[in-house]
Amino acid sequence: DGGKYKDRVNTLLLVATLVATMTFTAGFTLPGGYNGSVPNLGMATLAKKTA
Repeated sequence: DGGKYKDRVNTLLLVATLVATMTFTAGFTLPGGYNGSVPNLGMATLAKKTA
């Protein structure tokens, strides 16, 4: 049945898009966020701390 196949393809496309979006976001989100103070404006909060 063509309608069933099309619905399944649309569902899988939606799931793949959501997974790709979350993976991309997780890769670019820095732990601790960003500084808002003037000397370090826009720098990562934990940039100068070692693990």
